[in-house]
Amino acid sequence: MSYIAIIPARGGSKGIIGKNTRLVAGEPMVAWTLNAAIHARSIDRCILTTDDPLIADIGRDRGVSLIHRPSHLAGDSATTESAMLHVLEEIEGTFDAAADSLVLLQPTSPLRNAADIDEAVKLYEHRKADSLLSVAQSHHFYWKDLDEPKALYDFQRRPRRQDMKRQEKYFKENGAIYISRVSGFLENKNRLFGSIAIYPMLEKSSIEIDEEWELEIADFLLKTAMKVEK
Repeated sequence: MSYIAIIPARGGSKGIIGKNTRLVAGEPMVAWTLNAAIHARSIDRCILTTDDPLIADIGRDRGVSLIHRPSHLAGDSATTESAMLHVLEEIEGTFDAAADSLVLLQPTSPLRNAADIDEAVKLYEHRKADSLLSVAQSHHFYWKDLDEPKALYDFQRRPRRQDMKRQEKYFKENGAIYISRVSGFLENKNRLFGSIAIYPMLEKSSIEIDEEWELEIADFLLKTAMKVEK
């Protein structure tokens, strides 16, 4: 099977200004995802779609394919699926258009690495899935509705965390890796459809950056990992 990685990185961001170019452990945030895609053995082509010249330069320096993301697909209301569809339209008729599956890699997950991508692809193929998403196991006690609070667990028989790990398991979508069979994606216009597989990742590798404090944690974890590697 052949795989195209799509990295959607627009210039605008409400939560963190210039988020994709902010430095994380000495690299622009988007660079961590680009590097992971480049080094993943399962990826045949890496495509960066962006509306921002600075982000495009970061991709150009790393030798990835670039597609200009038009302004109407780069606003706050634009969906990631619309950017993916635009990429497929732009490469239509090329050799790469015959790829079996798309691997969506969002730059907001800089701790996801090449090994994660390759393992996710391996699971996707093993399960013969139509689509896949990455997750992190959750052991938290969730409530909903601040006005009329309702527990999503039996608080009268509060389980121990170690028991939760052994019993019913809950997983949260971490936004790091999505895989979609091209034919199904074009039909459903959604990254997830059909037979869905889930690829579990460590919680510390599942940080999805939307706030400054998450940026600081990612910076610390990546710098620590770099020191260990040395």
